[in-house]
Amino acid sequence: MQRSVVSAAAGSTLGSHRFEAATVLRTALQKNPQSVIVLNNLAQTLSDLGRHAEALALLDRADRAQSPFASEVRATRQRVESRMKR
Repeated sequence: MQRSVVSAAAGSTLGSHRFEAATVLRTALQKNPQSVIVLNNLAQTLSDLGRHAEALALLDRADRAQSPFASEVRATRQRVESRMKR
């Protein structure tokens, strides 16, 4: 029983950190809207928060940029799409 309380608390803290990360990444995206790295990381963070549709929209933007980070964007898209099937 004690373990589930600790797990729940850790999950809540992690969720809070992801929300904060999303806020920071949105600010970074405002400053550099073409950054594939920021687009990808924000997409991953939003997916972690269960906001998969928003994540995919950001990944679409990252795909259009045709950057050297295309393989990372594809990998993130695969994770997001996999989560959506669950």
